[in-house]
Amino acid sequence: MKKENIIESIKSSELKLEFWEIIHHFHIVGFILLLPISLLGFNLFDLYNGKTNQLKDGEIWFYIIPPILAMLFYYYQKNRLKFKIVNTNLNRNEVAPIIEKVGNELKWIPYLVNEKVIITKN
Repeated sequence: MKKENIIESIKSSELKLEFWEIIHHFHIVGFILLLPISLLGFNLFDLYNGKTNQLKDGEIWFYIIPPILAMLFYYYQKNRLKFKIVNTNLNRNEVAPIIEKVGNELKWIPYLVNEKVIITKN
């Protein structure tokens, strides 16, 4: 993560991802939309070639359900990028050992540590 992304993430309270990180994080949305987009493409191809195929019974659900699921997964994944702010009455010296203990348990590697923020990698 670049320094300017870190600063922008802190200001917006949401993790800013780079291109491939976005693809990796939101791939489930594209995967869910693959079926309705494919069906639509096949139907448009048939329409272009002069074949008129009516929708079969229940086929409409393949156009309705996946986009709804994709939107739900998109909002779920988008919310996972938001920072969780924990307010505490403890000072920095009291919080540091707690963060260090959690970091050791989760195998965090410190990336940036200052008075306002602690950024780690897995």
